[in-house]
Amino acid sequence: MANARHATLSEGGSGKFNNVDGVISNYEFTTVHPFAKEGQRRSRSDFSPLYGVLTAQMDGAKEPDVDVLLVGSADDFEISDGGKTITPVEEGRSVWAKGQWGKFIASLEKLGCETENADYDESVFNYEPIIGRRVRFQQEQQFDKGGKLKKRTGKGRDGKPREYDDTTTVVIADYGMAEAVKKGVKGATTTKAASKANGAVKEVDLTDTADEALVGLLDKFGGSAPKAKLVSAPAQLFLKKNYPDHSDELRKIIYDDDYLNDAARRGVVSEYKQSDKLQTLTA
Repeated sequence: MANARHATLSEGGSGKFNNVDGVISNYEFTTVHPFAKEGQRRSRSDFSPLYGVLTAQMDGAKEPDVDVLLVGSADDFEISDGGKTITPVEEGRSVWAKGQWGKFIASLEKLGCETENADYDESVFNYEPIIGRRVRFQQEQQFDKGGKLKKRTGKGRDGKPREYDDTTTVVIADYGMAEAVKKGVKGATTTKAASKANGAVKEVDLTDTADEALVGLLDKFGGSAPKAKLVSAPAQLFLKKNYPDHSDELRKIIYDDDYLNDAARRGVVSEYKQSDKLQTLTA
């Protein structure tokens, strides 16, 4: 679809997504920041953010990287299709053009990429056509209305406060669809991992371990948690501490909708509300 849908809307990164090539392997809309620390206080502002969680497999990287892009106000949309689709709650509302997600999508459309799913009505936003595209990512500097470079604060490697240029992830080159996706493989999560014993590599089924880890995380979070919390910092620390040999594989498995739905069918968890905004899991 034409990028005018984003360019005419009202005004409103990650360092690993800078001048690197990679395949967009997934995205998900959520109201819960996946890297928020447990117990972290929310802003006192009435604004409720809607995030687009972007996952990409960079060339040469062993594990996928994740970036979180602001879409707009969560009060303006309903999330469905396992986080793949957002629908405005009022007619005429659309994606925030000058938000991080809007700029990311606009950069793809500028290169001629198909971004929105033609199977959906124009009032609904689904971006599944971007999954599987191999692109070059770059960080674009952000400027305020007066043309001044925006800044953000954070902590340096020494733990001291530092000021950084405010940037957001965009795409500056498109290489087409990745071969794996052309053959029908869209980066699907597997419950098997490679294990090396006596010099030989063999597959290890991690389904039982993933079940145990999922139950342990839900117990840690009080018996119920939104899906996004499964990849939060406390969750990753839990996995690394209890499953050091397979923490990365388990993190990907327990965040996969197919696995979570299967876990609910098998009774590992009592409920997984995939269609709800928070996608809540209950032990």
